[in-house]
Amino acid sequence: MPVIVALDFGMKRTGIAISDNLGLIATPFKTVPSEILLDELQIIMDQHQVNTLVIGQPRKLSGEYSDLEQNILKLIDYIASKFPELDICRQDERFTSSLSQYDLIRSGVGKKKRRDKTLLDKMSAALILQSFLDRQKH
Repeated sequence: MPVIVALDFGMKRTGIAISDNLGLIATPFKTVPSEILLDELQIIMDQHQVNTLVIGQPRKLSGEYSDLEQNILKLIDYIASKFPELDICRQDERFTSSLSQYDLIRSGVGKKKRRDKTLLDKMSAALILQSFLDRQKH
């Protein structure tokens, strides 16, 4: 069965999350340097039956798009040309970093590990994906 992959894109690192085969549960997968993101996507596409890619849409509290949005739009164009069979969707990612940090605290993760940005990025990607999956159910 197909899975859904989500990205929390950043200029330095990108968090990646993947759904279960039923499209119900998002799981943090990994964080990669953004410069190798496309290679990593190719590997994921080769290993899993991916039909949808969800990319976080960074917005400010005012609702305006963040400065990162222009880079994400270029990335989407490139991914769409490289993987034409992929359905690319967007999901508001406001507060995902804060919520990820809160989840780590609530889970009892130590302060040193909570400072690990790679952990935070893949957890944020999982929150983006879970929000998307929950929205699809309604």
